[in-house]
Amino acid sequence: MTSKEKRGIILNQQYGKDLTTGSIPKHLIQFALPILIGNLLTTGYGIINTMWVGNLLGKEAVGAVAVSFPIYLALVALCSGATLATSIMISKAYGAKDNGRIQKIVNHSWSIGILIIAVVTVGGIVFSKNLLRLLGTPNDILPLATGYLRLTMLNFAGLYLSSLISSVLRGIGDTTIPLIFIILSTAVNAVLDPLLILVYHKLNKYHI
Repeated sequence: MTSKEKRGIILNQQYGKDLTTGSIPKHLIQFALPILIGNLLTTGYGIINTMWVGNLLGKEAVGAVAVSFPIYLALVALCSGATLATSIMISKAYGAKDNGRIQKIVNHSWSIGILIIAVVTVGGIVFSKNLLRLLGTPNDILPLATGYLRLTMLNFAGLYLSSLISSVLRGIGDTTIPLIFIILSTAVNAVLDPLLILVYHKLNKYHI
């Protein structure tokens, strides 16, 4: 047995799931269902933010979050689309049990990802107000919406990297671990949202 074959066996034993054997319908359901649930939870981020902002800060703040939500969804779509190729290429390499090729794909994906993160983050922060004006944001909530969108852009790195890691795991047939992380992050977001909003509101009240 060659060293390449040994690496392939170790890879299959330790990571991912072999979808080439067993029931195809069962594999499809097990693979697709966590992705569907994860997408719903990702959308829930914005809903949770809007709920807490509405209850704690008022209608102007809700408007600021609401007008920024389409841009957030566009960022999610960008992350999913940009990392989709990674998942496809890794799945082919994983099926061929080529561990070395998987490593190269991951390395290249990280390099491209850093470039995308830099461009989108800087561009998003600089042109936040312009983007919101293109969406027809009313002037009375434009400052609030701009501030919120800039914070969203600062979070783009985390959004993209989590999508990239999920794509790598999906490429080796594992959609369960990404779902677990999404569930945990959604729960943390739901708990920390009101706390951070109240802290910010308190600091802003005392001009800190």
